[in-house]
Amino acid sequence: MTTTPLSRPRPPARAVRLPSGWVSFDPASPPDDLVPGLPAAVGVLAAVTPRRLPASGSRPALVLARSSTPTDVDASLLDEDDHFLDDGGRTVRYRRWQAATDLRTVCESWAWAAADGTETALLAAVDIADYSCFTDVFETVAESVDPEAF
Repeated sequence: MTTTPLSRPRPPARAVRLPSGWVSFDPASPPDDLVPGLPAAVGVLAAVTPRRLPASGSRPALVLARSSTPTDVDASLLDEDDHFLDDGGRTVRYRRWQAATDLRTVCESWAWAAADGTETALLAAVDIADYSCFTDVFETVAESVDPEAF
């Protein structure tokens, strides 16, 4: 297996650093203007969206989850990226795809699998029109996740 390192070193001990100015939401009852196609997650630890509405009119979302049930992604949708990264000695699977429910939605996930089969996953979803504005935000959050801190 070939891995690529995440671009920045891990920050000091902290489970995750969520973006400043983002607010929590309930994934079971998301805001009406949330981007469509966010994958359903089991064991949600945090779900956030920016306070300000981006140009597309759809709010992007970040969801952090930990569960023994891996996040299900339809393999036929993985037309963008599906590879493994080195996260300071831990392997993380990075995937990017378009949501089946709305092809304007770009989804990304970073998943860390523990030896006991538990998966810590960061899921991101954004309208394709806003993707370039949020890709660095998503990557910065992914780089801050410490799956052993949960």
